[in-house]
Amino acid sequence: MEKESFKSMGTKLLECRDLLECILKLNPFEVDIFRSLSSQGPQSADEIGKRFKKDRSTAYRALRQLISCQICYKERVNLENGGYKFIYHAVDPRDVQDEMETRLEEWIDNMRNAIQTFPQDMAVSLKDEKVSLKKEEERTSP
Repeated sequence: MEKESFKSMGTKLLECRDLLECILKLNPFEVDIFRSLSSQGPQSADEIGKRFKKDRSTAYRALRQLISCQICYKERVNLENGGYKFIYHAVDPRDVQDEMETRLEEWIDNMRNAIQTFPQDMAVSLKDEKVSLKKEEERTSP
């Protein structure tokens, strides 16, 4: 999603992709995998790699990100000939909604705190800038 002002974001109708990218900080490939798991059902990393024409290791990295965002989980499946593989599942969209709401509330709380301390933070920042400029002048003056 392109950078845009907070004001313009409020007037734009956000799509599912925008929400996943913005709130969960997913990249477009990660969003595509999540959407594929949601619509096509559980898949292995190999299947995902083939579907999107990406290396399996790229698919694994994206899947790890989805798991860390708690919108995907993996299940170990034993193979008939021995061994096992992992199958990845998307979580229910209502659970994803809950996760996004939680992160949004945390963001709102952080923004409120930052706004409340803005005058003090600005004063400290300006003071630090003046000190830095003074030190630079002393260092460069003959």
